[in-house]
Amino acid sequence: MSAFVTATAIVTASGQRPSATEILTSVIVVTPSVVTVTNVLTPGSSASLPRLVTAYTQSPECATRWLLLSSTGGATVTSGNFANDLIRDGIGSSYWRPCYASAPTPAYSPGICYSGQTPAIIQQALIQASSNGVPQTRWQALCCPSGMFPTNFRQCEGTLSTPFTALAPVIATVTSGSSLSRATIWDGNVTQAITTTGFDGRPATLNTVQNFSQTTVISNGKLWAEPVTVYWQAEDLSLFPSVYASSLASAIGISFGNESKSEGSSSRGLSVGAIVGIAVGAVVLAFLIGGGIFLILLRRRKQQPHTEPTELSGQSNGFRKLFGGKWRAEVDGNSKPAELESKHVYEAPVPPAELEATERAIK
Repeated sequence: MSAFVTATAIVTASGQRPSATEILTSVIVVTPSVVTVTNVLTPGSSASLPRLVTAYTQSPECATRWLLLSSTGGATVTSGNFANDLIRDGIGSSYWRPCYASAPTPAYSPGICYSGQTPAIIQQALIQASSNGVPQTRWQALCCPSGMFPTNFRQCEGTLSTPFTALAPVIATVTSGSSLSRATIWDGNVTQAITTTGFDGRPATLNTVQNFSQTTVISNGKLWAEPVTVYWQAEDLSLFPSVYASSLASAIGISFGNESKSEGSSSRGLSVGAIVGIAVGAVVLAFLIGGGIFLILLRRRKQQPHTEPTELSGQSNGFRKLFGGKWRAEVDGNSKPAELESKHVYEAPVPPAELEATERAIK
């Protein structure tokens, strides 16, 4: 049984959604962590969201959009448009939008995680169906990059264990007339108006654009990322990739099409046609085995050598002579002749008949 990583669950019935960044194409390997919510929700919290039912892989540039917030007492690196005044002022509101599959925020219904992410926490709730008024079960999951898990702040959290490259904050000072302003910038452009004198001696204003983007390597600290939020119901599993859907169904304890069919067919046993086929095959196999054994015995019988009886015993005390490629024993000169046994002679009861004399003319 596949599983989902156990994490602190945030149970809400208000329909609030977090934002996020990434998803899964590989098999889910985690432990079940399903929180049952008894509240009956309205479907409006996810009904208007776009769907994401096929695997989505972010562009390579999204892997570099990590911002170093602070290095005091350990680095804090983030990837996500959170409610942070420092980030909001120093990064454009659409900075992470190209990394989303669609929509201004990474939330989908029905939806699956991005490639490289796993459903780190699952919530189960009842929603009030608008057609018949019967509550239906709906699931919600927060998808985090591999190795990160949701916290109580509904953000994915991880710990740096290897050197990590992030964008360092740049403090920009902008002077406009007599006023002085400063801004923290990670990856962006600053336009500054400069007043000068033109070639005709008249005052002129020049707009200069300066890019601020500076990377740094961090060896330890905390990682924070924006999760992808996905919603689905049981009937939506057939829309998802089969491996993903099977693992998801196993984790939340419901049956999925192919699994239930295979279990049902195996429990019914063999059909009549299959049994007849097996019987016929067994008979044919028996005939083949019997015929093979018969042919082997027949061939061995033909290959047995024909032995000729010896003329005299090799134990003779006489001479032996090589004749025709074989040794032949001869009786030695000291042997005495053997006499034949006396046997009764049978005599015919009638006298012998004489042949008639015939003459043949000689020509």
